[in-house]
Amino acid sequence: MSTMTIADRRAIMTTSMLEPDFRALLRRDPRLAIERVTGRAAPGGTRIAVIEEQADAWEFVIPADAIDAELPSPNDARSVIENDVYELLRLEPMVRSRVVGYPKAFLADRLKVDIGDTSVNVREEKAGEILLILPYADSREELNDNALDLVAGGGDPGSQSANWEAQKEGTQHES
Repeated sequence: MSTMTIADRRAIMTTSMLEPDFRALLRRDPRLAIERVTGRAAPGGTRIAVIEEQADAWEFVIPADAIDAELPSPNDARSVIENDVYELLRLEPMVRSRVVGYPKAFLADRLKVDIGDTSVNVREEKAGEILLILPYADSREELNDNALDLVAGGGDPGSQSANWEAQKEGTQHES
């Protein structure tokens, strides 16, 4: 396995949400879990970390390799948001510093929603490592119609500027 695709990551996360035995395997032996879902072994020497989300946090990984040219179809609210951010990062690489530096303010502005007390943590994968998110067990929720419309519409990569600047003033660095 030379790279872990977004589709591979999603398949692992979805399987971990649906199958408690697989979730336990992912915690215990992530290499075996990866191979069971993808059919490919992770390369030896690759560091694999499983990041468990908490109820009050959302974890987001920016892959070390280039973001897939064709993102997998989203199957839940999280996937819609991730695809939107990945596409934006691919089109506007300079946005990365905002996503990494002020993830909560960035995401709140991008979605045009109040995220409340939920923290947003962006993890940048490094070469030679695979970061996998183990979603909080009750986190598969639907976006409200307004937020889904905004994300599905794609928006303008520059649309974050005014609101994002105001929001970052009151938001700590959360990565």
